[in-house]
Amino acid sequence: MLPAMTDPYSGIRNAVRALSLAAAVIFSSASTTGGEWIVRSTPLFDVYCPADSAFNIDAYMKTIEKAYARSSDIFRHQSDTVIRIVLNRDQASSSPEPFMVSGGGGYYRPAVAGVAEIPFCHDEDLFFRACVHELSRALLAEYFGTRAPGLGWFIDGAAWYAALDFDEEAASAASPDKIERNADLLKRIPALRGYAGRRAVQAFLAFLESSQGPDAARMLAEGLREGGGFSAAVRAVTGLSGKESSARFLNFVDGRRRAGCGQADNPPRRNVGSGEGQAFIFLPLYADAHGKMICMARGFESWSLCVYPVDAGGFKSPAGGRMDEFYSAAAFVNRRAAVAQDGSIYTYVSRTGSGETVFIGDCGTGALIALKTMPFRAVYDPELSPDGGMLVFSGFTGRRSDLYLYRWREDRIEQLTSTPAVRRFPSFNADGASLLYSRREITRKGISRYCIFTVGLDGKPEVPVHADGRDDLHPRMSGNGKKIVFTSLENGASCIKSFDTDTGAEETVKGAAGAVFPLFTPGGDIVYSQYRDGVFRIFGR
Repeated sequence: MLPAMTDPYSGIRNAVRALSLAAAVIFSSASTTGGEWIVRSTPLFDVYCPADSAFNIDAYMKTIEKAYARSSDIFRHQSDTVIRIVLNRDQASSSPEPFMVSGGGGYYRPAVAGVAEIPFCHDEDLFFRACVHELSRALLAEYFGTRAPGLGWFIDGAAWYAALDFDEEAASAASPDKIERNADLLKRIPALRGYAGRRAVQAFLAFLESSQGPDAARMLAEGLREGGGFSAAVRAVTGLSGKESSARFLNFVDGRRRAGCGQADNPPRRNVGSGEGQAFIFLPLYADAHGKMICMARGFESWSLCVYPVDAGGFKSPAGGRMDEFYSAAAFVNRRAAVAQDGSIYTYVSRTGSGETVFIGDCGTGALIALKTMPFRAVYDPELSPDGGMLVFSGFTGRRSDLYLYRWREDRIEQLTSTPAVRRFPSFNADGASLLYSRREITRKGISRYCIFTVGLDGKPEVPVHADGRDDLHPRMSGNGKKIVFTSLENGASCIKSFDTDTGAEETVKGAAGAVFPLFTPGGDIVYSQYRDGVFRIFGR
């Protein structure tokens, strides 16, 4: 039960609260157990935060208010009720073993009875998008009223659109393998089921905005509330027949996918493995000279390491467990595993009762070798040195992050960067004495972009390596040190690029539209995770 509180806005809000549901709401154990709550109230929100957390609730309040403004502006709707928001805290498992990873609250739940539940996220941009997603769901559920249960497919898709606009998962959901080009999309979209169907709605709303302007989503929602059905609502907005809307929409999706790579989305050369039903990320971590690959498979609340021999199907290794943070924007995976380049050691980070904890284990047996509680609010993007003796990660101390090196056999932590910035996705260079990573920079136009930097383990200053006006993420160096491969992201469209470290010559990997997390094999091939047929799969060149 949420705690009772004295409302400082009672004079303003009594009438509003009369429209709200009962104040005593039962939540899942992931968000209610474990102590007292701090409560902040505005005329729009009651925001609950665990009292024993180290987070600045007032800073989160500003982001929540900004997210609400975006959601209400898109759909032209202001809530008539006080929205109760729970900033979720991950709960510790009773046993910090690979099969008992701390978890709970790992994804954003629908707003129920005026309640939105959102996990903490230390990356400000990700937290903002998470808030937009949940608040959009809450606003639309209220807007549709009694029609909301039958329009869940639209509400969730519209929330994805508000949070992410257009991205590779939306593009894949609306690809020709999902929707025939001669089909009447207006009849097809409401019939699509599950996650892919909602992402197709996201893509369709992005298309409507591009052709009809920023009020298109609101106009479509208005038509649906009036009860005319999806086809009638779209025709009212566009003035086009179903088949003409379908054709223009699919052309829009194709154009956005090509824009990500600057070329047609040719079929990939090689399908290395499937995600075994885990649709949200299937991440290559390691590849040896004989074709064996270790990947991370991830579902809504769980993850596992999968080993893929070159000539056999996949099987799960002993390592795996529950996720403790989740957001399905695949280009920004916070919690992930890592494997040393010799394939002997794996690591992952999870939140336990003691705090942010690094787990290190043996790839062969899955046995836990070491664990370390870190003195940071969040630890993201762990990466092991080639011999597995060192661990580099992004450590958050507020809304900024620095890179840290952990020599786990010596139990020693070293800080590598110190200037205000957000740094993500570190990886070891071929020399083993320096790192590649993505650092958020502000361009001359005031736009935030991730650029590729390098820094030595010896304390030398950070040096810019590559910037092209896009978000350059997940950089990796080839074994010979001659090439760097990375994810290039702009306006939700991603692809894989590489450049020569000597000449700077850049190349786009063909057939990798919507791909993320590239990795060099020992032979110099590039493998990556790509969203196709409703799941992420590993493809290679």
